[in-house]
Amino acid sequence: MERNEFAKVMAEHSDSQLIKIVTAEREKYQPLAIAAAEYEINKRKLTVQEIKLVETKIEQDLLGQKQKEIQPLGAFQKILFFVFFWGIIPWMIAATYKTDGYFRKYREAWNAMKYGLIFWLILSLLIWIIVFIAF
Repeated sequence: MERNEFAKVMAEHSDSQLIKIVTAEREKYQPLAIAAAEYEINKRKLTVQEIKLVETKIEQDLLGQKQKEIQPLGAFQKILFFVFFWGIIPWMIAATYKTDGYFRKYREAWNAMKYGLIFWLILSLLIWIIVFIAF
């Protein structure tokens, strides 16, 4: 294979990264990059057993990532986000859920904060109306 622009970059990747590129993340890379990764794997003379071991680890990582994505927010956490919706701390906590891959927790935290805000606004409005009517 003639050297393409990705050959040098792929030569610096670890075996597991190369296998991940040609299997699980194939759609994320250009055809020349995939060809360079396959060439590098062949050049390193990895055994089938080594490749299967890495593929198994990649599958386990993907399964763990999928489980993280659908993990729900706990009831106690929902209550805390509902009550303490204001301020930067709950917003930062919710943002870390997204960056850590807990997408369902992220959505549920923001929904709890949204419903908490609506609840407190309605409660404040009702109290204001009652006070206004009473006096």
